[in-house]
Amino acid sequence: MKPGVFNPDERLLQVLAERQPDCLFLATPNNPTGLMPDPALLQAILACCRQHNIALIVDEAFIDFLPDAPGLIPQMAEYSRLYILRSLTKFFAIPGLRLGYLVSSDRAALQQMKQLREPWTINAYAALAGEVILDDRDYIQQTHQWLAEQRAWLFNALATLPHLRIWPGAANYIFLRCLRPGYDLQQALLQHRILIRHCANYPGLSADYYRVAIKSEAANRKLIAALQQVLVED
Repeated sequence: MKPGVFNPDERLLQVLAERQPDCLFLATPNNPTGLMPDPALLQAILACCRQHNIALIVDEAFIDFLPDAPGLIPQMAEYSRLYILRSLTKFFAIPGLRLGYLVSSDRAALQQMKQLREPWTINAYAALAGEVILDDRDYIQQTHQWLAEQRAWLFNALATLPHLRIWPGAANYIFLRCLRPGYDLQQALLQHRILIRHCANYPGLSADYYRVAIKSEAANRKLIAALQQVLVED
């Protein structure tokens, strides 16, 4: 990746061909940046992994927030060593239930995972929720509409503030960097009773990178008002 880009480029294909690792992990969209790789590059990565028999493990935990992105599930039949991880807790806002699933056409690997996994992977409430929430078309449509509106508004509002660099992500959060040297933006916002996610514990990121959630219009406006105070008025 090029500095400040936070997305794979064509150099990854060369690395895969030369080193031929056992597996490659990708997150689409990425966490914490929210960025999606170029579609053509993603297909090239899949083809390269298939050519060199590299297991491709794709984390699509946040892809439900992208209504026009089918992910790689439709291409499972093309490569048996493609493994796709999905989460229901992000889009449907049920983090306490810890509900997700793995999709692959590699039946042998799936059977081995079943033998090695814990006997009780989800509880009864999570199992029931999984049967219901995927059919809630009204919630899905309303969530997509809300996110499209509020993500655009929040991104544009953040772009007007000084000392910030913002990346145009596709998920339900926005990745940014505070350019004021040595300034603890998380601590400053805590004084306004707002908590944002610092990204210092992500490999390759320093303490001046943050991730802010896209919330209701009222909550987003409160965040911008607080940022104006700590970045402009202080």
